[in-house]
Amino acid sequence: LFLAMAPLLIAAGVLAWQQGSRRGGYYLCAWIPGLLFVIVRVAQLELHWPLPTWLTFALPAAFALASVVLSFGLADHTLSIRHERDIAHRLAERDVLTGALNRRAILAFLRVAFRHARESGEPLSLLFLDLDHFKRINDNYGHRAGDRCLRGVIAPIASELRHGDALGRYGGEEFLVVLPGAAATDAEIVAERIRGRVQAMPLLVSGTRIDLTLSVGVTALDASVGTPEDLIERADAALYRSKANGRNLVSTHPGITSAPA
Repeated sequence: LFLAMAPLLIAAGVLAWQQGSRRGGYYLCAWIPGLLFVIVRVAQLELHWPLPTWLTFALPAAFALASVVLSFGLADHTLSIRHERDIAHRLAERDVLTGALNRRAILAFLRVAFRHARESGEPLSLLFLDLDHFKRINDNYGHRAGDRCLRGVIAPIASELRHGDALGRYGGEEFLVVLPGAAATDAEIVAERIRGRVQAMPLLVSGTRIDLTLSVGVTALDASVGTPEDLIERADAALYRSKANGRNLVSTHPGITSAPA
């Protein structure tokens, strides 16, 4: 029965390996030497051949090798599962269109940063960004062009952020930038650089140049801010000032001291 099943086991491993299964490859490397020596041992017993000395040591050595190979295979499989889990986690927190953090993830990041800033006394700033006249872009050039614009602004925004900052799509053409450790004056500088980069960015859609601008609202954590939602409301109010004053502007919430001109 064993001699009949051994070729089937090897064939199953070869088939799995050919279909791209790394586990099939580990299985073959682990068990083929042992299976071959077992077949030889069974044949020696059935045919009443004398037992060679090398076979006495080869069989346990083969199964020792199988243990080592299967341990590597198990470790590789565990790393593969972790890698897939990490990918799934990243996909779950990323906006499908832009690749920035989605609304749930950026709000979660803001809550953690808010709590840390309260506990440590370190500064925390928030930028509320909005693409100007986005509806007009969709109406004039189509939603495909609008999607290109949303994807296109990510790189210039991200280029002005530090390690530890976070950019997320809040909804539609609105984005939040969380700046842990940044005071209001620093946040204003970052916001102005972002605004300038987006304005200078060439964006061609089907041979047509689309000029993009951003309106930005800036706010920072102080004693009057009770919750992360309050911080968002203040940044939104500052954003509204930018839009009301002609767009393509950076405005700071009135409760925050502005950077000197």
